[in-house]
Amino acid sequence: MSAERTIRGLLDKAEIEVNGSKPYDIQIHDDKLYSRVLAHGNLWLWEWYIDKQRDCEQTDEMISRLLTANLEEDLRNSSLRQKISFWLSVALAKIKNPQNRKWSRKVIDGHYELPVELYEWFLDPYNQYTCGYFKDTEDLDQAQINKMMLIGTKLWLDIEKDNSNIDILDIWCWWWWLAKFLAETYWCKVTWITITDAQIAYARTLCKDLPVNIIKLDYRDLSKEYQKWTFDKVVSVWMAEHVGPKNYWQYMSQVEHVMKDDWVFVLHNIGSNISLNKTDWFIDKYIFPNWVIPSETQLSKAAEWKFLLQDFQNIGSHYDPTLMAWYHNFIKNRDTIKNISLKDWLLFDERFKRMWEYYLLSCAWWSRSWHIQLFHNVYTKSHVPNSYESIANIDYSPARTKRIFNNNV
Repeated sequence: MSAERTIRGLLDKAEIEVNGSKPYDIQIHDDKLYSRVLAHGNLWLWEWYIDKQRDCEQTDEMISRLLTANLEEDLRNSSLRQKISFWLSVALAKIKNPQNRKWSRKVIDGHYELPVELYEWFLDPYNQYTCGYFKDTEDLDQAQINKMMLIGTKLWLDIEKDNSNIDILDIWCWWWWLAKFLAETYWCKVTWITITDAQIAYARTLCKDLPVNIIKLDYRDLSKEYQKWTFDKVVSVWMAEHVGPKNYWQYMSQVEHVMKDDWVFVLHNIGSNISLNKTDWFIDKYIFPNWVIPSETQLSKAAEWKFLLQDFQNIGSHYDPTLMAWYHNFIKNRDTIKNISLKDWLLFDERFKRMWEYYLLSCAWWSRSWHIQLFHNVYTKSHVPNSYESIANIDYSPARTKRIFNNNV
């Protein structure tokens, strides 16, 4: 069977026609695509979309149909070369540690050291690069305030009280804004650690008059840098995805070392339905190198003998509207600056824009179809009595939250 016939047959399962008239049909401009997709898998399909060798009018619906039809396994089974490549990558991920100190720099250099202007084009004024909380709102800015307030409440912070004697450790938490928000809104002291130079330089300027201590530090060195039981509370947002399966236990151990006995650890992360040791090839190559989404089973196993899970919430339904809001902001602003140099090796050109659009749309559909979740785990030290109550009633009234937002931006 020819490569073209095989690929067309697989696309039929998703009710997608090659060069068809429907807005979600794939328009293929080079017949070489068929054999390369068959040999190298869906990575080539997306790379050729980025390179405009194929196109689609309604990209989000096309992605939706491809993912719903679950063609990846069928595509892999159609080629011996793909089978070997897939299982070799699985085996290598089990043997090596892609998230060790050396390789963890790969995602920093390739994604998080990009200029802040790129993110300002599609994020909210707080630059929250994590899932918002769309409770009683359809507005992204309000949803991100809701999310930060939800985290603050789960940290047992009372907005009406003076929390200046409370020390919070913020591990990573993207562009320091959560640290800034906690310091300004709840009047507490925050230590923010990261290994991203671009973020550190920007954060030290914006947080210079706040009780926010910004330190370049790998989470693996927390026990070396700080004495035992230094911090009252610990929060980590958008970090567990970069820790990796071989390091979850160490991650939890480092947090346990620096957290006081009677306080709380809030972990906000994208969650997988199944335990994995590798990620999608496109995401790994172009967006988040060595990124692995943890399952709740993996996190719970790493937390054994260290923490007691006091509260769990899945806010995964809020991730799709977050991603789509980012996508629409990106589309609106994508031509604001043309061909600026993001890195020595990267231009903000048409190829980069198409890559970023596909990234946001595909992640939105993964969320929409419940292939990925968004977990909030609240931990205490395992020997603390079970006195933590689930968060149910937080005041998200526009008058209150907009006052907080306007005062702090």
